[in-house]
Amino acid sequence: MLLLVLFIVHSIISRLTLSSLPIRSAQVKIYHQHSYIASHIINQIGFGVYAEDLHSCIYSCQNNDFCRTAVFDSQLLKCHLYEECNTQGQMVFDPYQTLISFLVCKGEPGNAGFSSPLNESIPMQIVMSNAVWIRNLTPASNSWWPFFVNDEIYVPLDNVIYVYETNTYSFVRSIIVPVTSPISYLRGDSQGILMYTQQYDPKLYIYSFITNQLTTIDISFTSDFFCYSSSFIVMISPSSDAADVYLRTSINNSATFIYQINGWSSIHQCNIINDEQIITTMNTGGLQTTMLSKTNYNSTVTTLSLNTTYLPAGAALTIDAA
Repeated sequence: MLLLVLFIVHSIISRLTLSSLPIRSAQVKIYHQHSYIASHIINQIGFGVYAEDLHSCIYSCQNNDFCRTAVFDSQLLKCHLYEECNTQGQMVFDPYQTLISFLVCKGEPGNAGFSSPLNESIPMQIVMSNAVWIRNLTPASNSWWPFFVNDEIYVPLDNVIYVYETNTYSFVRSIIVPVTSPISYLRGDSQGILMYTQQYDPKLYIYSFITNQLTTIDISFTSDFFCYSSSFIVMISPSSDAADVYLRTSINNSATFIYQINGWSSIHQCNIINDEQIITTMNTGGLQTTMLSKTNYNSTVTTLSLNTTYLPAGAALTIDAA
């Protein structure tokens, strides 16, 4: 049975030591005897929190800026939180669970992003009417997310990168990547360098599309992810929680292995900032960091102090020196 209930939910200030906290309000829909299957695991926030009743679960979701959907389990007294609207995933029958749908944005899910006192959410109709079609990506193609290089957008598709400029999104050129099997992971920079790995191939490929020079480096494992800076290339292995560090050389645009860093916890993706500090995401949510050296590794892996409920598990990482 579907029951629609309108709650004006207030934070229970008596439970808090800080009486000056602002009171929030939210509209929610309650679906009794329903659970929820998220459209993607990355939209699950953590692994659930304790909730003594339905209202406690509502409060948990309400006080998490990214929560849009929650499920209260009356048997386990557990509250599961999700970043996505319940219309994105699948509602399923469960006699012991209650689904809570937060109407975070006006007209949800017809809006893009969250609304706040300072910023109104943008209706999806406006987003789509202003969107610019660039290129079709077919399900059968070997494609992954585009990336920016200066004022250009690189759209990888199979072994070709289609380049568009960012002002009018007009096509600029295409770059053919020399491959022998499907690309596993690829990154590029403003120096005309593409680095990539191929599926089931224990090599790193460094390709200069300016000089048409291709260099290969033997790696100790078939890696899905890596990151690099002007001095370092770091290959990470999510399966063994290890990171191999290579020192880049100017000779033939190559690199030499210098050491392996262990002690990671569920390492997933990485970025290098200031040519000295590596930051990685964790499959369980959160960030880790350590300092790199051009000689011997003399640092330790540190978990950054964060509220990991705001970081989905297995998040992609983009970061700069700031």
